[in-house]
Amino acid sequence: MTTSAAEIAEAYPAPERPPKLRFGIMCRGSAFPAWQAAAVRGLLASGLAEPALLIVEDGEHDDRAREARVFRTLLYRLYRRCWGLSRLKALRPVDLAAELGHLPAIRSNVRQRRERAGDFPAEEVAELRRHRLDFILQFAFPRLAGEILSASRFGIWAYHGHPEDRHGLLAAFWSYRRGRSELHRALLRFAAAAQPGTLHRGSFRAGASCASSLDAALFGSADWCVRACRQLLLELEEGRARPPVPAPPPAQSVIPGNVAVLRFLARRVVTLLLAAFRRHFLLEYWNIGIVDAAIERVVADGQPAAVRWLGAPRPLHYHADPFALPEQPGSILFEEYSHRTGLGWISAIPLTGADRSPRRIALFDQGTHRSYPFLFELEGTTFCVPESAADRRVDLYRAVRFPDRWQHAGTLIDDFPALDSSIFFHGGRWWLFCTSGEDGGEHKLYAWHAAALRGPWQPHRLNPLKCDVSSSRPAGRPFLIGGTLYRPAQDCSRTYGGAIVINRVIALTPTDFAEAPAGRIAPAAGSGYGAGLHTVCPFGSRTIIDGKRFVFDIRAPYLRAKRAVASKSAAVGRKATSPMPGGMCRE
Repeated sequence: MTTSAAEIAEAYPAPERPPKLRFGIMCRGSAFPAWQAAAVRGLLASGLAEPALLIVEDGEHDDRAREARVFRTLLYRLYRRCWGLSRLKALRPVDLAAELGHLPAIRSNVRQRRERAGDFPAEEVAELRRHRLDFILQFAFPRLAGEILSASRFGIWAYHGHPEDRHGLLAAFWSYRRGRSELHRALLRFAAAAQPGTLHRGSFRAGASCASSLDAALFGSADWCVRACRQLLLELEEGRARPPVPAPPPAQSVIPGNVAVLRFLARRVVTLLLAAFRRHFLLEYWNIGIVDAAIERVVADGQPAAVRWLGAPRPLHYHADPFALPEQPGSILFEEYSHRTGLGWISAIPLTGADRSPRRIALFDQGTHRSYPFLFELEGTTFCVPESAADRRVDLYRAVRFPDRWQHAGTLIDDFPALDSSIFFHGGRWWLFCTSGEDGGEHKLYAWHAAALRGPWQPHRLNPLKCDVSSSRPAGRPFLIGGTLYRPAQDCSRTYGGAIVINRVIALTPTDFAEAPAGRIAPAAGSGYGAGLHTVCPFGSRTIIDGKRFVFDIRAPYLRAKRAVASKSAAVGRKATSPMPGGMCRE
């Protein structure tokens, strides 16, 4: 007796596949700026959404900056041509014909065919609705209005509030002109009969280089569509439709006149000269300090008072990332760094006795950079998780004899360059927060969770949880005040480790996360280390911190060049010894 294919399928049903969102793309053809191409390819690779339609803008594709042909904007047009379009990698065209060429397309020109800008003709809106789209990703067309906003289930998703500044060039200009330290981006949702909502937002550092900073902001926000899809599918799966956070009306960035451009250029010259001087002739030095006040008092004061700094590190070395436990009050673990080699390692410094010299911990020394030795206690055993992003893993160590003898207790996360991993227990689960060495290390917050310390550890379903240069990267051990969990994070908006923001954790589950700034700890001004603060560690009735200062050193250019050569040689060595097909190695 034979069995039909239908009977087999009924007896052994295929595993249920997660639903996919259907989306359309408003574009200007198959060629996309590189950051938009990264957003589209991220959606395709995620498996969460599939493209169903292209809405192609016909006609002349000029924006306000090109339409302004008057003399008073001459310098801005020159600036835009010389910097905005030619230097940005994010704006280089990428052809997606291979990925999107098979899709049906609707061609439209709402600029010429309608009196009201952005109002699509009724027949085109009806055609859009026949495709049953879940959302439309807007990379073209002017600001939309009318029935087009209800043509998809979850509205229009756009990375801009003003289409005339589609890539953020104008907003970036005014951020630098006004001396701001951050570039802000937002993924917005526009829908009929509703105020615009924010699907995701973040901030990036406005660094010395305008072009590289804007590239980082554009490419860094490209994965927000994937995160928005993941959050939307989670809400549909759990039966909760949480509306987007209302978006404040975006500030209109006017096209600057010639005087504004000249002032911008003057500010840029000064900024670049100072940045070059700092980069070539100043060395960064950190030291460890003890504050005789509990963490609650330090947070309330907003600045550590009466810091007792430990002995100054030896020449061309610094001490940072201090961690200690009330259960082990005799020593502090920290990162010791050498400006000669550009590498850090984990050392211990005793708090009692006559000898206060650092003692290097051999087991943690694997020949690559080590820092941030996060300490915690569990059932009478002391554990340490030092940063090992260079090896792309997070290792757990158990103390055999604190502080100098340790035993490897397992690898918690593999194949991820985690920076400043911070572990804590909350809500019946273990949590690990960090940033990624592949994302610049300062913007995007990631989380893993597990039912037991040794795992298995699972990534949070909303990774990356947030993107904020001023409050993402971990800055020490999370703590409780009045039963509320607080997470310290680095404010790197103006400089690496400039200050610490205390975030109040509002929601933390495997499918949800929310936190909000609740305080800020500034560096200890006038203490000799007032240029930065990036680690805070509660230590019973005391608090341990670190502080930064800059020191002029004529050897700085030589040391940087020496480290660059050593880093290049090490990279060549790793490539030469990497495995080849067939189990062979390069000679």
